[in-house]
Amino acid sequence: MLVKMMSHAETLKEYKDSIKKRSIVFAAMAVLGLLMASSGFGAFMTHVIQNDHHSGFISGIGVGLGICGVLLLIQNQKLLKDEKKLKKQWIEENDERNRLVTLKTMSTAGMWAFGLVYAALIVSFFLDMKVFLTLAAVVAVVIVCLTGSRVYYERKM
Repeated sequence: MLVKMMSHAETLKEYKDSIKKRSIVFAAMAVLGLLMASSGFGAFMTHVIQNDHHSGFISGIGVGLGICGVLLLIQNQKLLKDEKKLKKQWIEENDERNRLVTLKTMSTAGMWAFGLVYAALIVSFFLDMKVFLTLAAVVAVVIVCLTGSRVYYERKM
């Protein structure tokens, strides 16, 4: 959803170029997933990491990321080969209602996530200072991203 929101094509040719760029992102995602999975499996096999949970977690995220990257890459390649499907997808992505639903969904989910992280920040202050500082860093990064996005879109629109 995020990758789709980041690219907006006015013409079918621009959309085709956008799909090609997305394919590069998805291929990189698959490679990153493979690297993460192999490093997690390697750390487990060589006992570099003493805790099996850590290597399993990294491996699992890597496998999931790799599978998603490969599936999305295959989907994009199918779109590029079939002009009818490409045009149908372009129309669907450029539909104003779909774009508004996606924007509202991301906005609402983002604000809820920010509020929950902020609540966890307050609770963690009384429980564990390391968790508190980590969550404070997350809140700071989110605020910087929100501010940067707002400045960008105020100038762009």
